[in-house]
Amino acid sequence: SSDLGEPSATMSNIELNVMYRGYDNKFSISVPGVPNDKVKVSANGATVSKNGNRYIIKPTIEKGKVTLIVQAELNGKMLTMGTQEYRIMPLPKPGAFFAAGDKLYDGGNIPRNTLLNGNNRVVASFGQDALLDLKYTITSFKVQNASGQLLPATGDKFTQQQVAMIQKLKQGAPVNIVDIKAVGPDGKTVTLRGLPLTVN
Repeated sequence: SSDLGEPSATMSNIELNVMYRGYDNKFSISVPGVPNDKVKVSANGATVSKNGNRYIIKPTIEKGKVTLIVQAELNGKMLTMGTQEYRIMPLPKPGAFFAAGDKLYDGGNIPRNTLLNGNNRVVASFGQDALLDLKYTITSFKVQNASGQLLPATGDKFTQQQVAMIQKLKQGAPVNIVDIKAVGPDGKTVTLRGLPLTVN
């Protein structure tokens, strides 16, 4: 319990009051002076579940706003302590990269043996500065050479046909990885931007 004389302020950037569709939005919610088991969190437009000290809020509506309602049991009565609106946003789309160990290529020159190394693959990533920890899995892509020939692959690695095509390319020849499809945590497939690479 705090003395009323103590300064206390709650601040939030209301422009950033967002929730992501198809995602476990993690919230830390408490009411000062009220034990956590006497706090009830509900939502209009979303489901609420608890995981340890965190609340997991999952929007059930496609667009619009979710209203979060926080109640506390005081002297046997449930009192509303606060409500807050959150805009629903679609999950952000990652970028596509060709991953060689820790190095991510998003275009430009790439050594032929890096391209042909069987451990290297196409990945979806938000880069180092990602705000959300979202896992996207590459499900398919196509490789295109200068003559426009397109060869498809399922998964995130080159097929034998694609490898054979890359082996024949001259130094300086373009090799474009296009029509890259990835599945996000919401189960939806998105098409990522292509990778314009040049055999070095």
